Amino acid sequence: MAERTVTRMSREPGEHIVRSAAFRARRARRLVWAAATALFAISLPLLLITGNVRFIINSTQLYEWDFSRYDIESRSGLPRAELRSAARQIVDYFNDDTEFLDVRVKLDGEEVSLFRSREVLHMRDVKGLVRGVYATQLWTLAYVAAFVAAGFLLRRRLFLPLLKRGVVYSGIGTAVVVAGLGLASLISFDAVFTQFHLISFANNLWQLDPYRDYLLIIFPQGFFLDATLAIAALTVVEFTAIAAGVWWFAKRGLPAVTRQAAPE
Repeated sequence: MAERTVTRMSREPGEHIVRSAAFRARRARRLVWAAATALFAISLPLLLITGNVRFIINSTQLYEWDFSRYDIESRSGLPRAELRSAARQIVDYFNDDTEFLDVRVKLDGEEVSLFRSREVLHMRDVKGLVRGVYATQLWTLAYVAAFVAAGFLLRRRLFLPLLKRGVVYSGIGTAVVVAGLGLASLISFDAVFTQFHLISFANNLWQLDPYRDYLLIIFPQGFFLDATLAIAALTVVEFTAIAAGVWWFAKRGLPAVTRQAAPE
């Protein structure tokens, strides 16, 4: 009897150590998943916004609409065919390795460079910003895909509540940012436009003459307002579709899962 008591007592410290180690491991896993979910909530709207910015930048249809909406042919003195050519050259510039933009058009029967040196230097800065947008899109896409793949691989259906929580947090942040930016743009887009340039560029090359510089003649401020609202609208629609898909999938998949908490 005494031997059994001693044996039981000798095991208890070891069992306590095992339980403490298991508790620490569960807590560490919970913290890792919480951090990963928070990063997902940030990455998802960044992915959507940068993807939509990329789409707008490369959308010659938007440029065409701009030319008609703001009567750019009359403002610039360029026929529609030359405006289309200029738009295509700008799109190509954002997607190639050329450092300086050289848009060639026929003006008064002579082929000339459309933009002056100050505009060309500003477009080099813009291209650097665009490349940053492209890189952010790719990195956030990689993380979102890795997070979802790892979640389903490691937690399977029990990953759905965590994914749903991440989408909720992401949706709240996206709604606040998009609503705030959209409201500010509608109230005073000029102030938003100015602040964007002050934050994004370290020089004043963006301060161009709307009566002499073709960059502003062809792309007036109204064009950028339209592009901003289009990006906001696309982001809202895409996020709504993603949230609806996650909700539907969670509702359909969760009944097959036991009601026990997911292992951490």
